[in-house]
Amino acid sequence: GRDVELTPLHILFKLNEQLSIEETEAQNLNTGNFIISPRKVSFEGCYQLITIDFEARVADGKTINEVVKSINTYAQSNGFTLKKIAQLLFISYNTFMNFYLRRNLPTLSFVRNVAALTKQTIPVTILKGERDSYPVTIPTILNEEFAEFLGYVMGDGMIKGEQNVNFFNKNGALRSRFTFLLKTLFHLDFKEYYANTVEAVMSNSVVLVRLLHSLGVPLYKKSRNVNVPEQLLSSPDSVLRSFIMAYISCDGHV
Repeated sequence: GRDVELTPLHILFKLNEQLSIEETEAQNLNTGNFIISPRKVSFEGCYQLITIDFEARVADGKTINEVVKSINTYAQSNGFTLKKIAQLLFISYNTFMNFYLRRNLPTLSFVRNVAALTKQTIPVTILKGERDSYPVTIPTILNEEFAEFLGYVMGDGMIKGEQNVNFFNKNGALRSRFTFLLKTLFHLDFKEYYANTVEAVMSNSVVLVRLLHSLGVPLYKKSRNVNVPEQLLSSPDSVLRSFIMAYISCDGHV
């Protein structure tokens, strides 16, 4: 019951008269030959880590304390001054001290460089953009809830002006679920508004925009350029199920 289009030299697995499997070029097949084809390929995915590949400010007090602790321990064990540590991190001493004394929030790249230099694991969970942007909790893995959120964004959502994430849907239950995930996953607030012919929800967060964009949500012309994130294709079925359920709930139907 399947149709396959291929080249004459394409090799297939044929079941011969001795019921053995042999490789056969497509051009050598005859009507009535039996072709071996898998009905289902078993694949057990695993939860994918979320990689942050954009610059931001680290806003987690525990992380900043861990950075300072790692610097102090490394400096004492090697007999280095703080000025020497700044040189090893390829950063100006003034900028280093602003981060070290907590005058300014450190950049994500600075935290990662400290972790690499001191050979310490420094987890980062809360980020914010510049100036007065809101802090955003960053999930560590692409789980079922995050996949569902992505499904809503890719189905009936969009990024506007590289500044905020919007979701458009007349179904109040779906809008409520979207805002619940927004607060649960990222600890972000939102506002509701009416967009011409449909109710909408908006959350203003540059960090969330950058996170979603890193996962494949286009900044412009989403409907033409959107693709399924590669991380989803290696995830467990439960994660894929959540994504597809949300995506179909928006604009799909059976």
